[in-house]
Order: sequence, then structure tokens, then C-alpha cells
Amino acid sequence: MEALLEWSKDLKESLLNTLKERHQKEALELFKHIQEYMGDRPKPRRGRVESALFIVSKGVSIPELRDEIYCQIIKQVTMNPSVYVFKE
Repeated sequence: MEALLEWSKDLKESLLNTLKERHQKEALELFKHIQEYMGDRPKPRRGRVESALFIVSKGVSIPELRDEIYCQIIKQVTMNPSVYVFKE
């Protein structure tokens, strides 16, 4: 269980087994946005603001994803090997 909540460079499926199948694809897309926001994705397709807005909008529009978003953020900040300084 601990390993599930530590940093990783990829995610094959949602972290929560309670997430309905119809939200699995969205959970994986959210993970990409979280990585882009944090600077963990090598070639971001969009800016940090766009990624943050996507994450928040999914959480607002699909309440079932809120716990998944929270767990993914915890996962990416726990034991993250990269040192990133936000400059804005």
C-alpha cells in the first residue's frame, strides 16, 4: 500500500479501486496533468495554469474523482526525486 502512495513516473490504473470504470480514463489523464503541473513530465503539452484548471474543473464537475485527485497529488509529492522551484 505504501508504494502506491510514493512518487512514480507512470500510472497504469487509478489508485482507488472504488472508482467506476467509466472514470478510469479520466483518472489517467488527470495524472498526466498533475505531472505537467509539477514539472515531472519531460515535454508538457500545456502550461501549468492550464493543467491546474483541468485538475480543478474535473474535481468540480465529477465528484467521484475528488479522492482520486487527492491521492494522486499525495503520490507525486511523496518521495519525489526531482527538485523543482516554481518561478512565476
